[in-house]
Amino acid sequence: MKRKSTLETAKFRQATRVGDLIYKILVTFGMVLFAFSFIFVLCWMMFSSFRKTTEFGKTPFAFWDLRGASFANYLEVFKVKIQKSTIFDMLFNSVVLIVGCTGLQCIVPVITGYVLARYKTKIDGLVMTLVIVSMVVPTIGSMTTTYRFIHKTLDLGNSFSAIFLMNAGGLGFGMLLYKNYFASISWEYAESAFIDGASNFKVFFSIMYPQAMPLVVSMAIINVIGIWNDYLTPYLYLPKRPTVAIGVYKITEQANTNYPKAFAAMSFMTVFVLIIYACFSKTIMSSMSVGGLKG
Repeated sequence: MKRKSTLETAKFRQATRVGDLIYKILVTFGMVLFAFSFIFVLCWMMFSSFRKTTEFGKTPFAFWDLRGASFANYLEVFKVKIQKSTIFDMLFNSVVLIVGCTGLQCIVPVITGYVLARYKTKIDGLVMTLVIVSMVVPTIGSMTTTYRFIHKTLDLGNSFSAIFLMNAGGLGFGMLLYKNYFASISWEYAESAFIDGASNFKVFFSIMYPQAMPLVVSMAIINVIGIWNDYLTPYLYLPKRPTVAIGVYKITEQANTNYPKAFAAMSFMTVFVLIIYACFSKTIMSSMSVGGLKG
């Protein structure tokens, strides 16, 4: 009986290993196929941006055929004007939003997360519930109210201040990451500083904030990419100050059947994101996992 039980156990383990192997093969195949679909579309867009419209019309999917390739489409993109704004004006507007909004996101949610993690009150549970509920409510549900508040009540239409104000909130997904991160840091550092006479302000900025810098940098990179790609917010609140995202949309709209020109505009916008993510992907993933799993 004992030998039979051992044989059954061995067969079960072997079957489990075979099942795990099949599962890993299927998952790997699915992920490779999924990644290939993105890579193919990206390569098709970028290579096609160098082609002539006539050549593209004949063989649209032969992106490797670069006979007569040139930078003419990119030169046309740089000559386009949207509401008297050149591509350099759009770049300036995007940079202003990136610097201002990212700067606010690097300090306000950090403070909120630190306070909720280290200073316990009776309303902590209520605050966390409200934060989670606010994240569940679709953004489109409050868009009309926000639009009227910015344009009618505050009269901040076509002002960078409107978007800065909307990015100055201390609640949201970032705050949850910072809260978990600060909760995982030993409080002994702060206690030693308090004994030496340090204030709460000095403890935060001199001891706690520097320790959270990897997560702050990761969140800043994510914000930079999000603001660079954001089309809707500038479209609603900065109609006379187009950003790169709006410019690319307008260029593709004006291109009509000139797909290589539209692809050139898209590639110009995509390259920035690819460079940022390629340089900081490891930093983003490591810091996000620490902020999300600890605490």
